[in-house]
Amino acid sequence: MTPPDAEDSRRLSSADARRIIGLVGEVAACGGELDAQKSFLMEGLCALIEADSWAWATTFRFEPKEVPLNPGFLCGGFSAAEFAKYQEALEHPDTAILNSGFTGEFQEKQTHLTRLRDQIDNTGYFLKSAVRPIWLAAGVEQVIQSVRPRKDGALSHLGFYRRPGRPAFSPRESRVVHIVLSEVPWLHEARMASDLGATVTHLTPRQRITLNLLLEGQPRPQIADHLGLSLDTVHGYVKGVFRQFGVHSQPALIARFQNGDGGDMP
Repeated sequence: MTPPDAEDSRRLSSADARRIIGLVGEVAACGGELDAQKSFLMEGLCALIEADSWAWATTFRFEPKEVPLNPGFLCGGFSAAEFAKYQEALEHPDTAILNSGFTGEFQEKQTHLTRLRDQIDNTGYFLKSAVRPIWLAAGVEQVIQSVRPRKDGALSHLGFYRRPGRPAFSPRESRVVHIVLSEVPWLHEARMASDLGATVTHLTPRQRITLNLLLEGQPRPQIADHLGLSLDTVHGYVKGVFRQFGVHSQPALIARFQNGDGGDMP
């Protein structure tokens, strides 16, 4: 049984509770498209916990030491160059190793979990990992991760980040995140406009990174520069992406996921 004093130390203040209630109420009342509600929520949470950036992904294959598939993304607080590095870091095998304790815990419990960086990486592997410079280039050092299972078998996977040199998030801030995210179940279940579904599983890791950058509107020379690749290599990745989705241009690719294929029109 948890001692009363320990229970008190874990309890959020009444001021925190009022902020949480206020934010959830504002999200529910703001209306508009669900992606806009998600962005509103994440920006509000970043203000509450003083995070610099955030990402909300639809995730598949969240298993120990496996690179997950993240076919749908919303994000905020990243520059174009940082977002490219963020995508590269997600696909790095060392990130899967870093997350292996967290993914293992989720596989065991199959419930909504929220963890700080030091809880995810309790051995200090991040400090010596080959992926650390990539994360730092993405403007990410301190992390809160939250993952929640969805009814369709996918996961709602969220990250909050602080830039290098800033202090670690506190247990209180992690608890604020978890409580707020527990109060918006309809947003977790809603598919994002950018969800690409199982089609993405046929792409290579570099093609998946290229796809997300194309959907951000980045031109090929910029993608090549951000990823440290030759333009010819990026051309090859782009051709593979276009072939997979049956399009012949970046505007057509973007339109596919903004406007659909017309199948919803009579």
